[in-house]
Amino acid sequence: MNESPGLMTDATDPAEIDPIVAAIRKLLVGSSPELHGPILADLLATWLVGHFGDDRRETEHMREQLLERHVCVVRALMPLSEALSLAGRQLH
Repeated sequence: MNESPGLMTDATDPAEIDPIVAAIRKLLVGSSPELHGPILADLLATWLVGHFGDDRRETEHMREQLLERHVCVVRALMPLSEALSLAGRQLH
C-alpha cells in the first residue's frame, strides 16, 4: 500500500491546520452538537473517499486504517479540547 498524503503524522504543520479549524469553528458556533455530528461525518466521508489503493480491497483497507487512526487522533485531542472549552465557559 502506498503512503497517502492524507495520513495524519507528526509532520502535519499546525500553521496550516489552525486557521482552517478556526474558520470551521466560526461556522459551527451557535449550532447544536447534534448538528455538528452530521456535518463532521460528511466532511470525514469526503476525506476518506479521496484515498485510493491499487484495487478495491486495498482501498477499503486503507480507508479503514485512516478511520482508525483518525479516531485515535480525535481521542488524543479530546482532553485539550475539553480544557479549552471549559476555560472558555469560565470566561463568560
